[in-house]
Amino acid sequence: MGRKTFESMGSKPLPKRVNFIITTQLDYAQQKGLENLEDVHVLHNLDDALTHAANVAHGLKFETIWVIGGEKVFKNAMIFTDRIELTVVDTVIEDGDAFYPEIPDNFELTEESESFIDDNSGLSYKFVTYKQQKD
Repeated sequence: MGRKTFESMGSKPLPKRVNFIITTQLDYAQQKGLENLEDVHVLHNLDDALTHAANVAHGLKFETIWVIGGEKVFKNAMIFTDRIELTVVDTVIEDGDAFYPEIPDNFELTEESESFIDDNSGLSYKFVTYKQQKD
């Protein structure tokens, strides 16, 4: 995840996961007290984050590395993925300044859940899956 996504979640790592935070701020881990944590790694570009995540995932026998945002991270990760899992929320954010990138033409919608209503916000949402079509 990008630094802004991490900070938008209260600057706390997601539980029961290994978190990789991408930032160009070289002293970010030290500033935020994230050094020497088993479940948090601070990297400075997507390539290094994915390489490190792949090594950790292999050691833990995990099959999937999840990219959770933000906009720049999603856009740059698009060339590495063969599946996109989206939560589509039925709302309009008038003053939004970050957006999910356009889904490439070689991805096809393969699954779509029913709509749900969030108890706290009252917003409707659904889960959708896109898979890359092989030539």
